[in-house]
Amino acid sequence: MSRHLSTSLPRVLAVLPAIMPSTTIGVAKPLKRLHRERRLRVILTLESLVSRRRVAGADLIVFCRNTEPAVNHALEWAKELRKPIIYELDDDFFTIPVAVPGGVYHRRPERLNQLRDYLASASLI
Repeated sequence: MSRHLSTSLPRVLAVLPAIMPSTTIGVAKPLKRLHRERRLRVILTLESLVSRRRVAGADLIVFCRNTEPAVNHALEWAKELRKPIIYELDDDFFTIPVAVPGGVYHRRPERLNQLRDYLASASLI
């Protein structure tokens, strides 16, 4: 992404659990387009790699499909620093059938509780 973007543009940090169709289609592609159009400054990172410095430097934090309690530090930092949060929700993990691929994983109580925390913390879903 270009280094010549205005510093007055909103700085958006997208913190993704992985590169997968949902995060690419729902978050990465739209944000990268806005970045190319010079409407936002965007940084994409994985939740396992995000730093507190990146969260502190952002004006807005975007999450998508983040539900893993072991790597929720970006959410905690965003709340502590009072950063606005967008959570992009593409599947209802509360009702996803356990018979579909990933259903058992997403229906685990600790992940559903973590999802509730993301949703409760979000300024926009």
